[in-house]
Amino acid sequence: MGFVGGIRNNDDIPNLEPTPEPNKEEIYKSSTNYNILDQKYYRGSDGKEYTSEADVFFKKQWSFYNDPSIKTVQIKNDSIIINENLVIQKFKFIKDGNNILIKDEGKNVLLGYTDSSKKNLNIYKNYQTSLIISNKETNETLYKKGSNYGKISYNDVFPLIVSSPAELTSIGEYVFWSNIEYTFIQ
Repeated sequence: MGFVGGIRNNDDIPNLEPTPEPNKEEIYKSSTNYNILDQKYYRGSDGKEYTSEADVFFKKQWSFYNDPSIKTVQIKNDSIIINENLVIQKFKFIKDGNNILIKDEGKNVLLGYTDSSKKNLNIYKNYQTSLIISNKETNETLYKKGSNYGKISYNDVFPLIVSSPAELTSIGEYVFWSNIEYTFIQ
């Protein structure tokens, strides 16, 4: 190294600009591990919660809950790609610590979290079914059954599906939901 005009010539020192991190990709596969977090079952004609009957109702409505339909989950840069029964869904995600959040109808939904010590990814999925008699005079009913990513709570159901459990006054009306956590391994 020589000096040029009193300034050190650094031609032989490598450039120390940061190099971009290569595209990080993690692939997780389904395991047989799952945890039922909660189950809520409200039914008419009194609108009370029937905790003791929730598990039987759930297993009757969702007989496949213990065989997750999600086969693989791929995390790549800022996207999470979920392969569920040959349907591929891609979501932009935000990482908050170990939590993974996705946008759903304009709000952040907790999809799951990573456990780097075990190299696991845990995904939340909720199962919902309801039968509401929307018109008591004509017995017009609204039936809904489905599953979504993320966890749901009391405030996600009441008043969105029916104003409150007390509104379940007819025999046969019910609202049910369950949250399950599925574990995926690298």
